[in-house]
Amino acid sequence: MTAFVYICSPYGGIRENAVRAREYGKVVAEEGYMPIIPHVMWHGIFKDSVADERERAIAAGLELLKHCDELRYFGNEITPGMAQEINYARAHGIPVVKGQACSRSELGEVLRFFEENFLFLNRTVADILRDYMEQGITAGLLKEAIKITAKKSAGVNYLEGILNNWVARKIFTIENLKSQGNSKPETTKNEYSDYIASLNSLED
Repeated sequence: MTAFVYICSPYGGIRENAVRAREYGKVVAEEGYMPIIPHVMWHGIFKDSVADERERAIAAGLELLKHCDELRYFGNEITPGMAQEINYARAHGIPVVKGQACSRSELGEVLRFFEENFLFLNRTVADILRDYMEQGITAGLLKEAIKITAKKSAGVNYLEGILNNWVARKIFTIENLKSQGNSKPETTKNEYSDYIASLNSLED
């Protein structure tokens, strides 16, 4: 019988968080389990900003959690909503596990893309790329950063500069990057040029 794994991650009614939760679900599904992701199921139905609707959604999520075999939490922070789910799981004897944000297939895809563009790959570089995926950067956005770096004929330090800039500005997906296209970030002139290059690359 397939085990059910409850996905616990930040939400707050933010669409990008629902997208990232879906990616976490893919990781669990790849392991052969059935992911249960309430904030994806109910995104657009219950408004997180409306107290009554938020409480209804939380209560329904906890009811689903009651029937799951494991709670797996993702992200670098534990929000109040996540803490409530984690505490509920522990109180009901449901195992609580820290999740890994990237699947083997997605990581493999990114590593192959890196090799295709740079012709070399070692353990250190692989660990760096894995770390950024664990921070929540999607495979698609990571490949965009690799593409920008390759066009500049630059190295890994340049790639890390782009990714650190995006993480600091909470850009984790292609959609996040596009949504900031009309606002100039607080960066140096050279960093802003790289930012514009990243936006332009989405149209290539």
